[in-house]
Amino acid sequence: MTTKAINDYKNLKEFGENLSHEISTPLAVANGKLDLLLQETNLPENQISLVVTAQKAIQKLSKIQRAISLLTKIENAEFANVKPLNISSVIEKMVIEFIELAELKEIEVKTDIEPDVLINMDSTLAEILFSNLLQNAVKHNIPNGNIRIELNQKNFSIANTGIKPVESPEKYFFRFKKNNQSSESLGLGLSIVKKICDISGFDVNYNFFQQEKEHKITIQFQKP
Repeated sequence: MTTKAINDYKNLKEFGENLSHEISTPLAVANGKLDLLLQETNLPENQISLVVTAQKAIQKLSKIQRAISLLTKIENAEFANVKPLNISSVIEKMVIEFIELAELKEIEVKTDIEPDVLINMDSTLAEILFSNLLQNAVKHNIPNGNIRIELNQKNFSIANTGIKPVESPEKYFFRFKKNNQSSESLGLGLSIVKKICDISGFDVNYNFFQQEKEHKITIQFQKP
């Protein structure tokens, strides 16, 4: 029975990997064909609108495919290059990349980053983790809002202003769970964050503070 369970797991894992790989090509082809169709100068407006709608749907499918593929790779422990990593440097570089996007929405970014915080984790997962958190803080913020980022030897936290969640914040760690079901968000960003934290041995918590109208995610690092 153990051998059968192992074989079933391997077959399921291989099926998922093959499915993800095979889906990406036809999606790219379909999107390319729609691009060519949009370049036609004699299309009536109603047909252009239909093409654009179809293209958006394909692009969303592509994003879902990439996110599911990433989650599968994380679950299969394909990111195993764990070593001491200067998290302070990683976060500082990412803040610089996201600050311009935040300024476009007139969002104020404040940081309190302790220098040379070393954490044992895969560098690729670190970039994915903090990139998702920064992206969420900007995307789900409000005009003239703010973002606060803090890092020390024990934990990392990122807080942003935003609308009140319709459900308990912890539920947004589940796949395809999002505050606004009609939004273009996939509802996979926080599930990726949770999976990376689990793999890395971190505790992650999500809270909403009504008085400040502030969402806050805190990651507690593993003890040395």
